[in-house]
Amino acid sequence: MCNPKKMTKKRIILFFSLLLILACNKIDKSTPKLYVRIMDKGSWGVNDEKGNVLIPLGKYKFLNPMDEKGMIYAQKGAKYGYIDIRENILVPFDYDGLTVFSEELACAKKNNKFGFINRRGKLVIPFQYDNETFFRKTGLAQVKKNKLYGFIDKKGKEIIPITYHNAKYAILDSLLILNKHGKWAFFDSFGKQKTDFVYDEIATTDLNSKDTFWKNGLILVRKNDHIAYLDKNLKEIIPFGKYETGETFNKNRIAIVSKNHKYGIIDELGKEIVKPEYDTIEHPEESYHESEIFVAKRTNYLVLLDENGKKIYDKIKDFSFDYCRINNKIEKIYHIQDLNGKYGAIDTKGKLIIPVIYDEFQDFGSNDNAIVNHKGKFDPQKKETEFYVLKNGKYSVLNSKKEIIKTNVSREEVENNFPLEFKKHT
Repeated sequence: MCNPKKMTKKRIILFFSLLLILACNKIDKSTPKLYVRIMDKGSWGVNDEKGNVLIPLGKYKFLNPMDEKGMIYAQKGAKYGYIDIRENILVPFDYDGLTVFSEELACAKKNNKFGFINRRGKLVIPFQYDNETFFRKTGLAQVKKNKLYGFIDKKGKEIIPITYHNAKYAILDSLLILNKHGKWAFFDSFGKQKTDFVYDEIATTDLNSKDTFWKNGLILVRKNDHIAYLDKNLKEIIPFGKYETGETFNKNRIAIVSKNHKYGIIDELGKEIVKPEYDTIEHPEESYHESEIFVAKRTNYLVLLDENGKKIYDKIKDFSFDYCRINNKIEKIYHIQDLNGKYGAIDTKGKLIIPVIYDEFQDFGSNDNAIVNHKGKFDPQKKETEFYVLKNGKYSVLNSKKEIIKTNVSREEVENNFPLEFKKHT
């Protein structure tokens, strides 16, 4: 039978225990919510969001941002370790090199050899490897010893023996590739060999700044100067010999190929979405990087294709990228020059937004107006060049000195003055 006094006493103890737990877990509002790294004269520190100094300058040669476990990778002199925001040493500054933690282990360097430590600074895998490396989500790390390669797990066990002449992996995949006597083969993350050593090259491609063998589409491989495409199960989808050359698949899962020295585009099922009939197809340069659209070239003209291989605009001499403010929104457009040397502009779907009638077309540059010109546009007797500022669908006329001589010229007036040229291009 239960004793009521004992039960009451237990409830009181439990109540105060809960109060104690809640008090201990109470959020400290004085703790800063934001840490800001600062640097000056080769040293790093940390301030809070109000500018108060938490870690002063002059102590650390480098500080990484705090990780998800509250640890800060730090360099002090020529040595590396980890501290917290209060400068408590979590991993001693004993190492000649150190990485951030990956899969709860960090690669450390001592006496020109590499091993792995945990977050408490304990050595988990001895210093024995010749390369700095890290563990991936598969639980494997690529290691090198005596100029040979293999893969180990987080206990240091060799899942793939360190006996191969080269090795590679892709960040987003579980597949691995290893090289023996100049030929490559596929392995899985359990160490099982999936193909023979027959490939001269196995390509990776980029997806959101991380590399992959197959998540963009198919895997490009080369053997005896012939290419083929494999799926993620390493089945041959596009056989060797069908195409002379090929590129890796982009994020839209299409790729440029060539046959009989002509270029086209295929999808990941091997379907030719652009027939191999162009002299070249390439990605143009846009703002210092490779654009996603395609430019196809024939003998005397260019064709613009969007990122999916669909035709945007046909038979142009040249084009360039620009940005224009349309309805208070900045939109990408393309300046185009036709085979007669006249300029206009289209949107990214190929819709004509500026008639192709101008002798010169300067950039909008993210504004809602641009300067264009046409010789003797409103007076056929004039021999000087007149310039036109295009803004919100209206034109203003400038003389050769860029002085405004007419304002609020409508598109209809342009059409009336040059009906043949206007209708030809609209």
